[in-house]
Amino acid sequence: MSRHMDPIKAVSHVLLIWGCFHISTAQNLNDSTYRLPKTVIPNMYHLILTILPDQDNFTGSVRIEFDVIHEKSPINDIYINLDEKYILIESVLPIYARRAFPCFDEPSFKANFSLEATYPSEYTILSNNVEGRESNTTDGMKTTQFETTEKISMYLVSILLSKFQATSTLRRDLHFKVYTKNDGTNFTRVITGYHNKILDQLDDYIEVPFLNLEEQSYHAAIPDSHSGSGGDFGLFTYRETDILDEGEDTPSIVTQNIVVNIATKLARGWYGGSISTAWWSDVWTNDALAAYLGYLIADEALQTCVSDNLHLILSGGDGRKRQAVISVVNTDFDIYNQFVVDVIQKTLRDDAMPTALPLSSNEEDIMLEDDILNKLTEDSVQKRYTLPAVDININIFDKLNFLGVSVLHMFNFMLGGKEEFRKILKAHFRKRRDFVSNTYRFLKDLGSIKSTLRPILENWAYTPGYPIVSVAIEKSTNTTDVVELSQKRFVYPMENATHEENGWLIPLTSCISTNQKYDMLIEEYYDPENDNLFFYGNGSWILFNLQGRFLYRVNYDETLWRRLISYLKDDDLRAGIHVLNRAQMVDDIFNIARTGDVSYGLAFELAEFLINETEYYPWKSALTAFSYVLGKLENDDAEANLRSYILNMLRFIEEFPTYPFNGNHVDVLKYVMILEWSCKLDHADCVLDAQIKFTNYKDGLERIEDHNLRRNIFCTALRHSDDVLEDWEFLWNIYTTSTLPHEQSDILYALGCTDNKNLLECENVLLAYFSENAKNYKSSTLWAQYSMVKSCLIIYDNIDISKFPKLFFAKILTKSEIDRFLSSADDKEFLMIKVGLILGIAGACRTDELVNLTVDDIEDCRRSSATLLADAGVDITTIKRHAGWKSTTVAEGYVENSIENKTKIANQVLVWWYLLKLINSDIKKQDVAVIFKSVFNSDSLGLQAAIDFLGNRFEDIISLYPEINILSEMIYAMAEKIFKDEDFEWLKNLVAHEILDNHARVRSKAIALAAVNNFWAKNYRNEIIDIFTTT
Repeated sequence: MSRHMDPIKAVSHVLLIWGCFHISTAQNLNDSTYRLPKTVIPNMYHLILTILPDQDNFTGSVRIEFDVIHEKSPINDIYINLDEKYILIESVLPIYARRAFPCFDEPSFKANFSLEATYPSEYTILSNNVEGRESNTTDGMKTTQFETTEKISMYLVSILLSKFQATSTLRRDLHFKVYTKNDGTNFTRVITGYHNKILDQLDDYIEVPFLNLEEQSYHAAIPDSHSGSGGDFGLFTYRETDILDEGEDTPSIVTQNIVVNIATKLARGWYGGSISTAWWSDVWTNDALAAYLGYLIADEALQTCVSDNLHLILSGGDGRKRQAVISVVNTDFDIYNQFVVDVIQKTLRDDAMPTALPLSSNEEDIMLEDDILNKLTEDSVQKRYTLPAVDININIFDKLNFLGVSVLHMFNFMLGGKEEFRKILKAHFRKRRDFVSNTYRFLKDLGSIKSTLRPILENWAYTPGYPIVSVAIEKSTNTTDVVELSQKRFVYPMENATHEENGWLIPLTSCISTNQKYDMLIEEYYDPENDNLFFYGNGSWILFNLQGRFLYRVNYDETLWRRLISYLKDDDLRAGIHVLNRAQMVDDIFNIARTGDVSYGLAFELAEFLINETEYYPWKSALTAFSYVLGKLENDDAEANLRSYILNMLRFIEEFPTYPFNGNHVDVLKYVMILEWSCKLDHADCVLDAQIKFTNYKDGLERIEDHNLRRNIFCTALRHSDDVLEDWEFLWNIYTTSTLPHEQSDILYALGCTDNKNLLECENVLLAYFSENAKNYKSSTLWAQYSMVKSCLIIYDNIDISKFPKLFFAKILTKSEIDRFLSSADDKEFLMIKVGLILGIAGACRTDELVNLTVDDIEDCRRSSATLLADAGVDITTIKRHAGWKSTTVAEGYVENSIENKTKIANQVLVWWYLLKLINSDIKKQDVAVIFKSVFNSDSLGLQAAIDFLGNRFEDIISLYPEINILSEMIYAMAEKIFKDEDFEWLKNLVAHEILDNHARVRSKAIALAAVNNFWAKNYRNEIIDIFTTT
């Protein structure tokens, strides 16, 4: 068998084959009969491979043992067509086949797996089970026979060929190792420190030891793994940033992320490995469950202080072994509360889109490749293609499927709390072990303790979106207020959008100001078919969804909101409201304001309590809400006043936190968040401190002591640099030589923070810019752009780019060439061309405009040419004389506009240069979208330049990165920032590209992301502008 190496990922000296969700389609996928028949059940795979890393093909054979179950007609002929990459069973149409090797790859087909591999002896090979016998050949090759696995689904098969070095610890009979590049063995402190403890807790939780499922626990850090996940049975693969730390300098958020990651991976041995899903429509029943269980276990593991001496054995390809002793000491990480603001609130934002999908789907609705990929990327536990870690406060939860774990978190309380939930999960595992499950069976098992619960669970699993509960005073007496509840689906509005209105059975928890109890006892389930009235003391406030742990929003009428606002503003009373409910109210009211159901005036009135709020969680919710608005107002005064408003409130909670921080893990998160936002909003002390730290670091005078702050220091220093080119190249050189994955991630993010024009002094920047424009513009237009950039640099930086020799070879029509043509060419022959040239350049007219030019257009031409003269840097007198104006004021206006144009061009050139440099370098695929998003993270000019870049380089990007997941990630990131009409139209044209013909979901989701922003800007933005321009 000879196969092309589609799923084999070559990364330096690493060869990784894993089939996890890499589904190859055959043909006729619109035909629903492509599914494998249930008459053939695979039992065993014997895979024999020969792998040569320096070749793009591998060879081998596979023998599949299976049972044939006869139904009405016997199966006469079964064969595998290797050349056409599909499996044929009698006359059934071609179906899905594993790209790595032919197999029955539907998740319900579980079979034993045996591997024999031959490969160069200097390499190490890993797979899902422990190595058996090895033998060497005379030609420098080695053959390894692996032990046969338990029955597993084929998408869990992993094969890793590498020169990685192993770090191992002792754990009774289990083979536990961590594989990294040779320079990564010093960065396994967290996983080696927590692995055994996590596994012990999982064994105790489920009461079925891991060793009963798997014989090994191998974890590998892959240098470039765009999906971020793969191999969830025996061999677990990660991105380097998801598993490697930084030794003693490890930021606390990195420690947290790694522990949650490990716990989630290991939990899949039970849920996903032993229990398989019936079909991709139900994949959440294992993936989300494993992730939620991983979160529960990690919360326990990180709560207690650990101080264990760990004896590590480091072994490499040289055969030498050495020992190291480390200790792990941590404090309470409070993951349980972080879950509310990082997961549940994120879910509430994501699933407010009109295009939101239900958690579970019917099998018949998930049949095509696009349908399956959508379930695996959007609705399963792993958000594989949307949120790489680019922010120090974005943690492991950003890689989870927020909807799946949020619903399970809610189910936890609905089923009686942690201990009852644990009993149910244990019973579910015992019942379904080594078999397949689906949503029906999973919810049946969860609801077994009480028959009335099952329809409630199904209601949440199969209904898209989530509800908003509206609370309004129905009537009042001297002693009692009566409030009435109503519900509807919460959706961000967009033009011409329709969505199905559904009813939810909503678990209600509540308290009132005279009886503030924040326990999580569910009082009742709100059925939309019944009246829902609450009676309580007159004048009191009432609060629903205690601790914000359930998946719905709450809106109150203005009277009830103002009662809550009054309480929040009182320093003595505010602390009585649970900190998570303070965060919930901020998150709810600002998101409801995006729909017009509550005014922004009321939202900002509620936010005034933040000036005296010192806790992390309410501020995390508030800054997330503010970040949606910043950069979208298109009113300089309002934008500046909003920034000042946020910065002034931040100063009250912490004037300026300094290192070392005092407090626990959440306090560190708060201090880092304050510093990042203070620097982002140009707090003078914050900027100066970052500049000093960066300069000392650059000059070798001191190291960056706290790596929690590294990203902010790099970003702030680069944004305010006096020599951007030098500082940019300094960080770029560190990136290319660094062995620290988290340092590389921080640098990539920071490189997009640049907004200083001095970078334009680099001749190659300009050459790249004009070379790109030469593909789309005529020489006359290029000359106008050249003049604008040239005059800009002369005025502001005293740099004469006319002395850059390379630019003279670019396709630009110089001013001297134009002057020579106008003065020397014969008027009799070239008069019309001269007129067209003058009007085309001075008036910025295109060909079709020149053809249709009339006398009435001359005034427009005069104004356009005045603009270009200003852009060329001429004085006001020249502009007045050219345009025939007597007023200096009019001419001065053109000069002011010219400065704005120059700044815009300077920033666009800068962004293009940055993107071209990084995209064309040997950058990891997993980082492509990070690079792209970094340039428009908070800058409207950066966004516009990124739009131009993607539009002009779309074909190149497609050829460089044909994977739909990379392309869709870039498109989604762009769409989330777009709100202007012209940009929205541009996006719709972009996603109409034929490459997305088979990916309708990418098109609809991208358009929806921009459409809700566009609708908001047209309908609700002016409220904020009025607030911040009339104060």
